[in-house]
Amino acid sequence: MENFKRKCRNNTLRYPGPYRVICGYYLNPDIGGYCSYGITDGTQKIEDISNCFEKVASLASEMNRNSLDPVHFLDVVEDYCNAGYVL
Repeated sequence: MENFKRKCRNNTLRYPGPYRVICGYYLNPDIGGYCSYGITDGTQKIEDISNCFEKVASLASEMNRNSLDPVHFLDVVEDYCNAGYVL
């Protein structure tokens, strides 16, 4: 667990706006443990979007830049992932 904290970027990275990147450690029986990033707005969160910090940070930044209404938060992340940008 200590190594994870060193590998994973800041657990909560703030941007101007409510959406921020979160980091978590997940266990998969096939591949073992891995670090992955998600987004939260403080009330709701989506974890394990991608293991690429830059892609998740870019999405969070766009959401903040466009002042995304929280009611659309889940749909925007789902659409982004389904379009293949993060996967």
